[in-house]
Amino acid sequence: MGALPDRAGSDQGVSMTRRTAALAAAALVLTAGLVTVPPAAACGCGGFATAEESTQSLDVIGEQAVVSLVDGTERVQIALDAISDAPDAALVIPTPTPATAELGSAAVFEALQKVSAPQAEEVSVWWPDLPGLWGSGAGDGGAPAGVPVDVHQEVVLGPLEVVSLSSADLDGLLTWLDERGYALSPGLRAGMTDYVTDGWSFVAIKLSPEGEELDGAIPPIQLTFDADALVYPMRLSAAATTAQLVRTYVVADSRTDRTDVQAGGAETLYAGPLDAGAWPALADWAQPFGDAAYVTAVEQRFGDPATDVVADFTFAASGAADVRRTYRVEVDRMVGPIHAGPAFVVLGLALAGATWIGLDRRRSSRVRARSAAAVSSSPR
Repeated sequence: MGALPDRAGSDQGVSMTRRTAALAAAALVLTAGLVTVPPAAACGCGGFATAEESTQSLDVIGEQAVVSLVDGTERVQIALDAISDAPDAALVIPTPTPATAELGSAAVFEALQKVSAPQAEEVSVWWPDLPGLWGSGAGDGGAPAGVPVDVHQEVVLGPLEVVSLSSADLDGLLTWLDERGYALSPGLRAGMTDYVTDGWSFVAIKLSPEGEELDGAIPPIQLTFDADALVYPMRLSAAATTAQLVRTYVVADSRTDRTDVQAGGAETLYAGPLDAGAWPALADWAQPFGDAAYVTAVEQRFGDPATDVVADFTFAASGAADVRRTYRVEVDRMVGPIHAGPAFVVLGLALAGATWIGLDRRRSSRVRARSAAAVSSSPR
């Protein structure tokens, strides 16, 4: 996947041996220092860390997420694409309540990219490209004793080792991570302090594919947790040191727009009905909403995450109109070897000329006829 759509062609061409995956619900490209020795990556959903003694690096180059809220249960599926020479790493994701985790499906993200992709708009080209005349025709495991950490779930999902936990004390949480070889940067620790203060929980995911580096796509992760309203954790991405591109997909029963304080810079890429029959990979997401299923795709770039990212993403139903992007596909209209515009002009001029000549001849004939009649009727 790598780059975010509208780069669908190149996204789908990445080898699955590198486990290329897309994300749904929120998307971003992030590279930030998260570990004490080698630089690792911050992502909107959380933060990455490699082993404390490691000299390897990890950069997240693609992230997307899809979210939905049904009967007080939020569902989030995340997929990341990374560049790394590290054999393993940890991803910590904050959630408002304890979460359960399972493997997601890359097919979900592939389908969402296609649903939200720009639609071709055919434009007829009648005239050749003559710059300067009329312009260009081109288109544009449990907690150690003494550490106040409550472990809610611990499970191995394929190459992923997942633990869901909450902590009333950040030091206790960091100790839990440290005893498992994880290290976070001061920036991420500060961000996690805010979440602990707010009473949030955390999902710690150890990524350790057998015999492979974490280079390429990381298997999609799906989290579910209790929530009163849709939310996507973003505050940890303030630790990123480069510009971030974030894309979110929301599946609901109507258009659902961002409502957080930084949403003013977001762009709606797609908002429209979700036909589960046409997209089987999305049927499970659409099913709770029946025929009213609707997907909203929003993207936002944060040029300076440290100052631009100040809140988690929040969402609410909107009465705004559907959105569908288009791109220009030019179709040359030709008459033989030339564009139809000039050809029709020439043809029109020729017809006009022929008509004028014909009329002129008829007029001349009438004049001659009158002259002849006048001569014949004159007295001799």
